[in-house]
Amino acid sequence: ASDRQRFAGGDAAAVRAWQEGLRPRLRQLLGLNYMTKTDLAPRVTERVQCDGYTRERVEIDTEPGVTMPLYVLVPDNLQAPVPPVLALHGHGSGGKYAPAGRRDITAELAAKIDSHNYDYGVQAVREGYVVFIPDARGFGERREREDWGDDHLLDSSCKHLAHMGLPLGLTVTGMWVWDLIVLLDYVATRSETAGRKLGCIGFSGGGLQ
Repeated sequence: ASDRQRFAGGDAAAVRAWQEGLRPRLRQLLGLNYMTKTDLAPRVTERVQCDGYTRERVEIDTEPGVTMPLYVLVPDNLQAPVPPVLALHGHGSGGKYAPAGRRDITAELAAKIDSHNYDYGVQAVREGYVVFIPDARGFGERREREDWGDDHLLDSSCKHLAHMGLPLGLTVTGMWVWDLIVLLDYVATRSETAGRKLGCIGFSGGGLQ
């Protein structure tokens, strides 16, 4: 965005007007205008009973041919719909595995969770929220082939994705933002969630998302 598009100050109405005016340019810079919506086609591929909550592994389609795996954590004995929480991972997390507290996968991942207080998705579900923990593109199950395998679980494919996307007008940040926009469409279909309130937790790259 150019310098002339910076916020010049004012009241709440001025903030909203500035946001509305800047949003199309921001979408263009992120590459969101090149993204194509498709049917979510949600499928639950795994359901595991954990300590006080159920962990579902779900897949949704965010673009034609692009699948995003995520965890959905649902508190036991949920009596009524509750506001959803997005728990977004950062770099060096194994994707969704760290916020979901998957200490059982590797000792290295368990140490990462403990040293960074990384299982905030589990902490949120134990507070009574329904929690959605996606793999961002380039992480976890969405790493590129050369980064696959347990030996590279905490690595990411961000650089590769950036090099491939930028000549096409795409950005890694834009890919992440697009997938979260689509994720919210899926959140709205879940009977356990309610209302317009939304919580969001992110660490490092998760904060960027």
